[in-house]
Amino acid sequence: MHNRTVTTGPTEQSSGPLAAVLEGAGVGIVVLDWRGHIVIANTAFCDLLGYAKEELLGLHERNITHDDADAALFQDLLAGKRTRYTIDKRYLHQSGADVWGRVTVTVVRESAGDFAIAVVEDITEKRGIEEAADEVRRAHERYALVARATNDVIWDWDAEHGTIIWNDALQSMFGYAPDQIDNRLQWWDSHLHPDDRERVVAGINGIIEKGGSSWTDEYRFERADGSFTEVLDRGYIARSEDGTPIRMIGAMLDVTERKRAERTATFMAEASAVLASSLDYHVTLARVAELTVPLLADCCFVDLRTGEETFERLASADQDPTRDLFARLVREVITTGVPRLLAHIDGTDPLYASGIGSALIVPLVVVSGDRPMGALTLAMSHSRRVLAERDTRVVEDVARRAAMAIEHARLYDDAQKANLAKDEFLAILSHELSTPLTIILGWSGILSREDVTQEELTRGVESIRAGALAQAQLIDDVLDLSRVTTGKLRLDVQPVSIGQLVADSLTAVRVASAAKRIELIAPDTTTAATVLGDANRLRQVIWNLLTNAIKFTPPGGRVVVDLEITPGTVRLIVTDTGRGIAREFLTHVFEPFRQADASTTRAHGGLGLGLAIVRYLVEGHGGTVAAFSDGLDQGARFVVELPSVSTSTSFVSATRSKPNAELAGVRVLFVDDQADARELAEVIFSGAGAETTIASSATEALGALERLPIDIIVADIGMPEVDGYGLIAEIRRRDAISGRHTPAIAATAYRGQEDRTRVLAAGFDAYLKKPMDAATLTSTVAGVLAAARSSA
Repeated sequence: MHNRTVTTGPTEQSSGPLAAVLEGAGVGIVVLDWRGHIVIANTAFCDLLGYAKEELLGLHERNITHDDADAALFQDLLAGKRTRYTIDKRYLHQSGADVWGRVTVTVVRESAGDFAIAVVEDITEKRGIEEAADEVRRAHERYALVARATNDVIWDWDAEHGTIIWNDALQSMFGYAPDQIDNRLQWWDSHLHPDDRERVVAGINGIIEKGGSSWTDEYRFERADGSFTEVLDRGYIARSEDGTPIRMIGAMLDVTERKRAERTATFMAEASAVLASSLDYHVTLARVAELTVPLLADCCFVDLRTGEETFERLASADQDPTRDLFARLVREVITTGVPRLLAHIDGTDPLYASGIGSALIVPLVVVSGDRPMGALTLAMSHSRRVLAERDTRVVEDVARRAAMAIEHARLYDDAQKANLAKDEFLAILSHELSTPLTIILGWSGILSREDVTQEELTRGVESIRAGALAQAQLIDDVLDLSRVTTGKLRLDVQPVSIGQLVADSLTAVRVASAAKRIELIAPDTTTAATVLGDANRLRQVIWNLLTNAIKFTPPGGRVVVDLEITPGTVRLIVTDTGRGIAREFLTHVFEPFRQADASTTRAHGGLGLGLAIVRYLVEGHGGTVAAFSDGLDQGARFVVELPSVSTSTSFVSATRSKPNAELAGVRVLFVDDQADARELAEVIFSGAGAETTIASSATEALGALERLPIDIIVADIGMPEVDGYGLIAEIRRRDAISGRHTPAIAATAYRGQEDRTRVLAAGFDAYLKKPMDAATLTSTVAGVLAAARSSA
């Protein structure tokens, strides 16, 4: 103890009764001098703080208190500014514990000085109760603040009475009005999803019965609009001393978006894997539809476009009898390419009457704006989930991947079919080339016999000629197709009469049609329109269509040719009563390497390139060609439409001059490294009366030119050491020195347009394609000589 002084106080002057009153008081009484030292302390005060009187007397009050909270009040009291004051004061028990006292202080003024009398009421227990009440109040305030600040639904379940108190988040999260909420436990139970109720209730009961302190579960809780929100619910159980549950406090967190994101990620991963796993899009799309249910929807189906506004059901998941009700919406989406979202279907809609509450239809397109391949439809029914705008983005992504899978599968299928068609084409080409070769080789063997008869000679020569022409036609078809597909076909465009071309072509096929007793009905060609085009190529188009019609028309049938003239266009129509075209092959009839019948038992020969060449040539002239047929044995109709020009357009018609085939006295130098070709040329030229010099190489030819007078040269291009280009270069060099021009013709198996251009640019006067018949060879020689003489 320190600051210990003893001051004489009122007690020294008090009589026995006063002392008895102080000691008998039930509250602590202490007398302080003006400096705050204790001069009197009754037994109740000493007992309150656990001190003996001797220990307290003379002590300054601050030694037994925690603070000087009433120091200023005490000074005001001594100064006469107040007569009394009351304050709750915390004293320090001798054991170190806190003792709360409610202190009322008054002043006594005596001759010995001023004294303060403090009456101390023990309020420690009361103070504890008040502090506990304050803590409870503050806890409630904090709970209310948390409940207002959080988005979670906070709930407090009174286990004894079976009631639940909810915070306001129940209204904002689930859309309920206050009068729609019931605080009974049964209300919460009735709003659990039917598929979750048994599991969730059993989980809570199990935790309570097993003495657990906490519970966590995820389930679907019904919103005010009838849809369901997915929640994560957590609760903590308070129990009495005997373990009986008293209450359970918890929080419900909306995890709908998180669960949706998880499902979407899972679905996208699985759907992407499925779509990339196979090129059979029928199977993969069916699997995607199955994955969609129930992850994203209650019902899913895929429709593929079959026409402008028609479609067929390719895949579906969940046997929903209302799928046909979506036909109008699906047709709208595949026509416009715009998704349709029906988040909440109106009660008057037939879909609503069938149990569909929400639906989404998106187009199957790889790139936005493309023509849709079909549509992907999702619908919600029994789950009462609602499709929203965010679902559109996800489903559009799935639809895009599905469209890519369809496109890849179709491209692969087309490539496979193209490869098969090419294999079939090569097999047919081999057969078609082998057949005339067999005839040529066979008859060559027969004609080489010494005892060959005149009849055999005639038949053999005709057969060999026919076989060679057939091979030449096959090669021309292949090269023509190559030129048009590579863009190397050159058209000599000028105004031509389509009527004259039709008349020429009809004349060329009359023998073939008469041989099969086919009635050939021709149009009036005298008033036909004029078109801009390459006369030879357009004649090839007409001839191909006519020969195709005659080939596939049985004996006794009919082929009709029509010409329809309209302003700006001319339409050529070839109709036959022949075999017709199967519906499934109709769209492929103009494709190269495709034949309706490519089997070894097919009834008609040829490579099947004629119609492909027709399409390319017609389109090259700015026109269109189409095929029509009602099916097999129903005949076919081909329509060519070309732009026409005014008949007043002036032009010079190409006239065909027939050169003199007699080459009497003409000195021809023929150059070829192939002995058979040299022998054939010598026979042809000798038969035409020409004097023929034969050379097997460019060197021999140049030597012959130095020794002999030569009127014209016919030379092969592909020769060893020095080819035809080298030969003509040397001839033209010598011509420049001598001041003359030696006519020269290139005869070559190189048959492309670029080959012809190169030959003429190199210095040759004409170009002949091998194989060539005698008439073509002699007429070309005569024509070149005539042109050379006229320009001399």
